Amino acid sequence: MVYNWLKSVLSFVSGRHCLLCHHSIDELADDLCPECQHDLPVVRQACQQCGASLETGFLSHCGNCITAPPAYDRVFSAYGYANPIRQLMTAYKFQQQLSLAPIFARALLARIKQPDSRIEALLPVPLHPARLRQRGFNQAIELARPIAQAYQKPMLLKLIRRKRNTETQSNLPAKHRAKNLRGAFECLQPPDYKGVAIIDDVMTTGSTADELARTLKLNGVDYVEVWCVARAHPKNNT
Repeated sequence: MVYNWLKSVLSFVSGRHCLLCHHSIDELADDLCPECQHDLPVVRQACQQCGASLETGFLSHCGNCITAPPAYDRVFSAYGYANPIRQLMTAYKFQQQLSLAPIFARALLARIKQPDSRIEALLPVPLHPARLRQRGFNQAIELARPIAQAYQKPMLLKLIRRKRNTETQSNLPAKHRAKNLRGAFECLQPPDYKGVAIIDDVMTTGSTADELARTLKLNGVDYVEVWCVARAHPKNNT
């Protein structure tokens, strides 16, 4: 009883509120209340390569990765791409809610725990300069900052540039996304690292990550992982 009273006092004094339902939470709590934490779309079974949700736990890889494996080697995602994560991601990317970046990063760090020893550097997905001017920030870089600090890994901000201002992937059907990204990235110098983790906010079909990983491997990188906040289920990729 005393503990519950203390939690109420802390919540009132701190003025902290759940990011989703806006109910008061105490200073020692996470950024979401227990009820909203319970509603987060956690992926229970995922393909060990592309990170897509699997219907059964008997398989380690999905059919797509077995028949036509992508250029990247593994994907780690904190959540599935569904509400309420979809709502928070929209606020982050399109309403400039940059305070969500460290929250997303903490969730991703909790998912990865200990990175593969082959990962030597982090590559936030580059934006085309025109898109960067329009948005005002690169959401992948903001996510990568606290992760790079936590793991003491360098961020590769000048290694690869996006040379074509491609159409927004979310505006395209899945079958057109790979073609939209083909040849979109250019490596500006030989990489100094053999293992790289690509950092992104949301992974849908994986076309962006696949093209980036392909560019890295064509220029000497041996091993590529993708670390993203949310991974869409294949049925949402149309």
